[in-house]
Amino acid sequence: MSKLSVISVHTGQCGVQTGKSVWELYCLEHDIALDGSRYVLDPDTLGTNYDNFQTFYYETANGNYVPKALFVDSEPSVMDSLRQSHMGELLHENWMVNHNQDCRNSMGLAWGEQFCGKEFHDLVKSQARKLREVCDSLSGTMYYLSVNYYHFFLCLKS
Repeated sequence: MSKLSVISVHTGQCGVQTGKSVWELYCLEHDIALDGSRYVLDPDTLGTNYDNFQTFYYETANGNYVPKALFVDSEPSVMDSLRQSHMGELLHENWMVNHNQDCRNSMGLAWGEQFCGKEFHDLVKSQARKLREVCDSLSGTMYYLSVNYYHFFLCLKS
């Protein structure tokens, strides 16, 4: 039977910081430690219906669980603070994408490839596709984003 998957996309400083809090709560709810290992408070709760956490997490080769989440920001300092936080071990480096400059003044630009350059745009699209590949059956995507990233993600649909 195919497992349903939901991907979360966190963009901008607002989306990344919200995502950090959201995934802390998801870990508590699904008995996953912040290093990605699984712990079970009550062994009697294990059963066939207890694996619903796999909707939001996938298992790595070493047995840890990683969120099906993409974190994107144009400013490296926001992503660096996430990497160095207590959540750094939980998140997969491939799903944390940042640019080498702050593009917050890009609201007036035409979006698409002009948003911080074509390379950044293509990198985000590539990582989103790779994240989709780890899903058995993608059933939805949740977006956590700042207002100015809305148009950017409309371009990703193409």
